[in-house]
Amino acid sequence: MMNLGIIYFWRRLLTHINLRNLRVEHPSPQMLSSTMKNPTSKLLSPFLLGFVALIPNDTFRYTALALSLALAIVCSIHLKSPRAQLAHLTVFIDQLEEDIRRAMVHVPRSYASLAEQMRRLHEVAKKASSIKCRILNSESKSFSWNRFRVLSSDIGECTKDTKNICTAVELILEAEHQRKLTYDIMEIQFALTAA
Repeated sequence: MMNLGIIYFWRRLLTHINLRNLRVEHPSPQMLSSTMKNPTSKLLSPFLLGFVALIPNDTFRYTALALSLALAIVCSIHLKSPRAQLAHLTVFIDQLEEDIRRAMVHVPRSYASLAEQMRRLHEVAKKASSIKCRILNSESKSFSWNRFRVLSSDIGECTKDTKNICTAVELILEAEHQRKLTYDIMEIQFALTAA
């Protein structure tokens, strides 16, 4: 029974861990938005299941499984809390603002459209700040599912707006890239016809 538990543990560990997901890279806005998941949550499940499989006594095994399940529920509730969601949104907004500022410097032709996206992003940041004030004010009050739902919904709306801004900025940058490629193609064709 013990060897089967170890085999099960390693098999689950090897099938669920993808080492490419554990690389640390400079986070792009797309990575941050889809990111709100972290590699440690992917590692936690196989380790807990492997640990539970190694327990020889059924009573202790089921107790450990119940405690692991309770811990997973508490962690997922914490990760879905408005404060945690807002922290992820703030990181996303900051990274996107930095990317827009960098694009404004490198792509002066699209400065006006990038400035418009920056304005939209600052409006979203203002909404996020307002939500943060509401969260801070509600911490002294008793827990309410309705308040939790409304805050999460507002944060989700801000996240959606930020993703739309990110997509618009990427489209602007891609249009500029296509313009440069078109110019390069025309330049090469001119050089070939002149030769």
